[in-house]
Amino acid sequence: MAGRPPGAQNRDKPFRDALKMEAALAENGEPSPAPEGSLRWIARQMLVRAGTETAAAKEVGDRLDGKPAQALEMSGGLAITHEEALGELE
Repeated sequence: MAGRPPGAQNRDKPFRDALKMEAALAENGEPSPAPEGSLRWIARQMLVRAGTETAAAKEVGDRLDGKPAQALEMSGGLAITHEEALGELE
């Protein structure tokens, strides 16, 4: 099996890291040292667009803070109560 084990979190977030580096530079008014086409260059372009485009701003927020949890709705009733389920385990 290749990759992470099921359920393991992906701790490497290179694009988020690039956004953080470029945001810090941009906040100080410094130009990006990244070559065109690199991940950091793409991050800087997204930050620039986020100043005027809602979709880019949302993407930056999702990358830095994580996507908001999706609301779930449930309709109908439960066929078994919590207590009944616990009773079946005994």
